[in-house]
Amino acid sequence: MLGKTSGTKVKRSLFLFILASLAILPTQIILTDAFTPGGIADLELAGSLSGAREILTHWGADNRIVVIASLILDFPFLLAYTLLFFYLTRLVTEKVNVSSKLLRRTGRAIGAGFILAGLSDILENIALFAVVFHTEDNAWAVLAYYCAAIKFLMLGLGGIYLAFAGAWATVNHFSAGKPGKS
Repeated sequence: MLGKTSGTKVKRSLFLFILASLAILPTQIILTDAFTPGGIADLELAGSLSGAREILTHWGADNRIVVIASLILDFPFLLAYTLLFFYLTRLVTEKVNVSSKLLRRTGRAIGAGFILAGLSDILENIALFAVVFHTEDNAWAVLAYYCAAIKFLMLGLGGIYLAFAGAWATVNHFSAGKPGKS
């Protein structure tokens, strides 16, 4: 059984998410160009040491500190998005609790998926530090790729769930006539 998730937890985690987003945003702007339209995500998804080296070479030695700053700032960012999406999922899931057992169970799995996304992001960052600091082992770039793929998959599935379950909860709330029922 889910405990009662307060809107305060969601609001606090949203505030942290906004702060972390504003902190990491300048690094993403600097690392985004025609060659790397996804910014740091292109490095995360390079998939091989040679692909990662090509991206790092493109960014140049002057931007190496920006890449390192991005990886460091990603730790508070990943904590913030994990908390926000986890609490938001719990809140939405509680709203559909009465109306759909399937959505409730899916919500629990999605909440765990957001935690998995955050943990994957931690491993991905560790692997990318190894790549940035000149490892010769291709396994680090491959690990970063798979961790990024898991992270993006979990975030995508979670986003779909939040949109669907949020709409479900809203429709059920209004169809029950709670606000302004005659």
